[in-house]
Amino acid sequence: GYTSYHYLKDNLNEEEINKLSGPYNNVKISTNIESERGFKESGFGYGFSSDYFGPEVGLSSYLNHYMPNANFYLIKFAIGGTNLYSDWLSPKSNGNGYCYRGLINLLDSELKWLSDNNIDFEISSIIMMQGESDSISEEIASNYEKHLENLIYDIRSYLDLYKRDGGIRFIDAGISDSLAWPFYNIINNAKIKYSNSSPINYYFSTIEKGLTYNKEPKNSPDICHYDSVSMIKLGELFGEYIIKTY
Repeated sequence: GYTSYHYLKDNLNEEEINKLSGPYNNVKISTNIESERGFKESGFGYGFSSDYFGPEVGLSSYLNHYMPNANFYLIKFAIGGTNLYSDWLSPKSNGNGYCYRGLINLLDSELKWLSDNNIDFEISSIIMMQGESDSISEEIASNYEKHLENLIYDIRSYLDLYKRDGGIRFIDAGISDSLAWPFYNIINNAKIKYSNSSPINYYFSTIEKGLTYNKEPKNSPDICHYDSVSMIKLGELFGEYIIKTY
């Protein structure tokens, strides 16, 4: 969630931005940045600050457009610059990373909120955009596949009671080829290998899809994060996979 809403104004017209702004009556979101539990209408402002957003905007727009009669509840946990080898290390990897604990705590409270409000639900998918911070060294990157496999195993196990028919889908996005991520190929190859290990694991390449990271801000591009239009596209790509596997 580290792309600015204001950058979109240089790339999209007012009508397009208003369309992305929602409201999405059938797509609600809860995040780890909110002090109050429960779900609000998805849209802009659920990123690093109120001016920032992540893939939830494109995802919400896509789900609202293609499945307007279905209700979706997004639970977003995001902390910038975090890694799988420590921050997200899960019990199957003999770890208890603070991000993993934070996610489980968020799931605890939000799934309870859904139940307390008599909302009948099932877990369809886990989606992930992560891996950059694990690409900083070859040694760390070489352990990524095992950490990823164990993390998703633990999350699926925790959510097993709520899984939909056929199991919980895992939809993973490859990281960019930015110079900030010297071993991105090792990370992406690990993601591909893991996605091939199960028929309910999916992967797409953000490089092949043309997502950019070197255009904004204009005078000093932030090469660590996707540009605003690409962030919208990232969410739409996640939406495509959710719908095609629904």
